[in-house]
Amino acid sequence: MNLFQQLTLLILLLHPVELLAHNTESQLIRDLLDNYIIPSARPVKDNTQNVTVMIRLIVLQVIELNEKRQDITVSAWYNAFWKDEFMVWDPNDYNNITEIFVEQSALWNPDVTLYNNVDNEFERTKKSLNLNVKHDGMVDLATPVILNSFCKMHLRHFPFDKQECALEFGGWVYNGGQQDLIPDTGHESKQTEFNQNGAWNLTDVSVQYIQEKYNCCPDVYPRVIYTLFLQRRERFFVEIILLPCCLLSILTMFVFLLPPESGEKMSFGVSTLLAILLFQQMIADALPPSADSAPILQEYFTMLTCMSCISIVCSAVLLNIYNCNQPGDIPKWLANVLFGKVGKAIGRKTSTNADERISLQRKKSGEENENITCFHSADHANCMCGGRSSIKEFDERARYISNTTMDSMSEELKLILNELRKYSNEYKREELNKSKKENLRNVVILVDRLLFVVLFTIVVIVTITVIIIISGN
Repeated sequence: MNLFQQLTLLILLLHPVELLAHNTESQLIRDLLDNYIIPSARPVKDNTQNVTVMIRLIVLQVIELNEKRQDITVSAWYNAFWKDEFMVWDPNDYNNITEIFVEQSALWNPDVTLYNNVDNEFERTKKSLNLNVKHDGMVDLATPVILNSFCKMHLRHFPFDKQECALEFGGWVYNGGQQDLIPDTGHESKQTEFNQNGAWNLTDVSVQYIQEKYNCCPDVYPRVIYTLFLQRRERFFVEIILLPCCLLSILTMFVFLLPPESGEKMSFGVSTLLAILLFQQMIADALPPSADSAPILQEYFTMLTCMSCISIVCSAVLLNIYNCNQPGDIPKWLANVLFGKVGKAIGRKTSTNADERISLQRKKSGEENENITCFHSADHANCMCGGRSSIKEFDERARYISNTTMDSMSEELKLILNELRKYSNEYKREELNKSKKENLRNVVILVDRLLFVVLFTIVVIVTITVIIIISGN
């Protein structure tokens, strides 16, 4: 016996179990693969039988749910189980070895495809992981996967929406008679490994097995559909979008509370309109264009935009009426409406009788508090100012004097009397314009208050209704 043989015998005597086990596993894998079929052939001895593949999907995390592209990217654990009839051995023949690990490329792999995939790389799996093979021929493919699939978004109740995203698995090459695909519904398939996402909560994962026949092929193709039920974390959107939106909707109506003399009335209305359009643009950029289920919040913003435009137009019309150079008389029917029950209903203090109010304003516009006292001498030749009288009294006295003693008056006194008449007429016109201006101001304020009450009521009712609808879905 040479030196090499002696060293080999010494090693076997010192480590018989380890070398035997190592050689046995290697010999087992070598024996199985030497007698194995081509990996592209189905691992059944009877070609009329199908291969039953059971899959399990444990969702780990929602990486992204993109509303604009309407797709979902998830990270998961994927398992596929099937029986390979050419990978069966007796453990007693190989030192009680019950499982081995074989490269994926060495054995047949099931045909499983994500039907609603939208990723360029399709299913992103780890190909370097070995297959776990049991002595009874059961093969286990366990690998982490990243799946990107289409997800139809239903954003009617955004940001209190709930989404259902389906992952549809099925065979692409083999039909149901060659490969049957069924879901694993055992205890180990429970979804207990989900990591919370910052924007979505995973409420449930359901699995469904269906068989479908397509127009292209007469055979039946089984499918396994995992449906993810997600609920949006709405706090961020409530604080950033919904709450400022509600405050802006109420703030828009306060443009009617500004007095008509204020120069900031129009700028205030335009500023609130621009703020509403800004929030509407933010939502439009985040959400996809959808013709079948537009978000209620988007319709709410459209309503606010219309209400803001109405308030700006009404304010512009009222300011134009108020700032006219020659105000006209207020129609009696309008005065009766505004200064009557409507004024009381909106909390504006008005006269109980509109006709009395108008007549009082007109009477007041034709009077002037002026110190006028006429001293009438025996020859009706002198008249001097010093007492307190009204323009109306002055006109009557001037008319009386002009009708009775105009011939006896001096030319200077006649000129003074004519000048006083001109002054009286101009003053009466100014007072009449002031009275009309004041009446017009009261009308503008009443219309402003009326519009404020009506639009504010509409906005509050619509806002509460929208919040109840989108939060109670």
